[in-house]
Amino acid sequence: MSYVSRPAPGVSMGVRAPAGFSLIEVLISIVVLAIGLLGLGAVFPVVVAQQREVSDTVQGISLERSVADYLAGHWLLNEASKVNVNSGAIETGGRRGWAVLTADRNWSPPLAEPKFPDGDWVLTNPATDLFSITGGIGMDPARGDMLVGPANADPSRTLYLPVTERLVPAPYSSDADPRFVWDFVARRVEAGDGHVNGETATEGQRRAEDDQVQVAVFVRRIDSGIRVQQNMVLADVLTGNGRAADEQSLRRVPVGADQYGRPTLDGMGEPGRNYSQIQSIAYEFVPGQGNERYQRDRIIIDPRDDNERLQPFARQIGQQLVDQWGEVHTVKGFEEENDAYIITPPVTSRAVSYLDTSNLPLRMVFTPQVPASVAVVTVRR
Repeated sequence: MSYVSRPAPGVSMGVRAPAGFSLIEVLISIVVLAIGLLGLGAVFPVVVAQQREVSDTVQGISLERSVADYLAGHWLLNEASKVNVNSGAIETGGRRGWAVLTADRNWSPPLAEPKFPDGDWVLTNPATDLFSITGGIGMDPARGDMLVGPANADPSRTLYLPVTERLVPAPYSSDADPRFVWDFVARRVEAGDGHVNGETATEGQRRAEDDQVQVAVFVRRIDSGIRVQQNMVLADVLTGNGRAADEQSLRRVPVGADQYGRPTLDGMGEPGRNYSQIQSIAYEFVPGQGNERYQRDRIIIDPRDDNERLQPFARQIGQQLVDQWGEVHTVKGFEEENDAYIITPPVTSRAVSYLDTSNLPLRMVFTPQVPASVAVVTVRR
């Protein structure tokens, strides 16, 4: 007789219940998933910012060409001067357009004549009301409006460029808000009889077409921290045409700065002098190796420069600097050994000759905000 063993009640015969996850395993999985999602979330803003920067750069380059064409083709700036048919000299009071600037030898004087007859970049003069500039290029420091012409000029012969006309896209021209604003500085470029045998030419020797004006155009992104009130758009606060009763008190400038010229990024800055203007800074070269006196792709801020508070903004990676020969350089990195900033392309070798000729420092112009693009163009030939 055989017996079959039967399991006790509640006991299985070799069939095990499926194993589950413990609470600790679930918590670890959630933590790992959360870390992954956080990492992925951190990548998105960087990618979006990079895409926006690339897009802004492309649009800025396109815009700088339009601005150059605008300045080169503006009828007031390019109006022909009145020339005496007998002597060939420009009549007294007959200068027009860019010739008004080139005729003023106090505007953009030669760097170190006669070897370097071209002029230095001239920053804008303060102009608190229309046509009160001291000659050359003026700017209202509170609003950013620009003027080009002689001192106390006839309004009909002075180019007035309000900041609202330098916004792109133009306010209310489309559904898109303005994204950029452009400014410029200028300098004299000698051509023809600006100098005779190393001496400055006389008024009679200088003709209407002798000198050229070179312009450095900086395209900047509008401050990202500008606050827009309810029922208003960005164009309202940039133009002062808001629909609020106190729209003027709500007005903002496209690029704000504090009393030292440092960007505030909020469109407000220092009251009465809040428009961020183009600046200049002095620099030196790093000593060279071998037969090279200097490393012209490495610059150090000159200790003689008194614009100390703006130095960090000139050193930003990606910053664009325009030298005294009209070349644009980009800051690519930092060299700790020499406390120097690496730029590309290197500064021209003419800078070394200039150092041997002049006791004045080398200088570059820049905007405290890293610009979307910079263009240097000769606007009068």
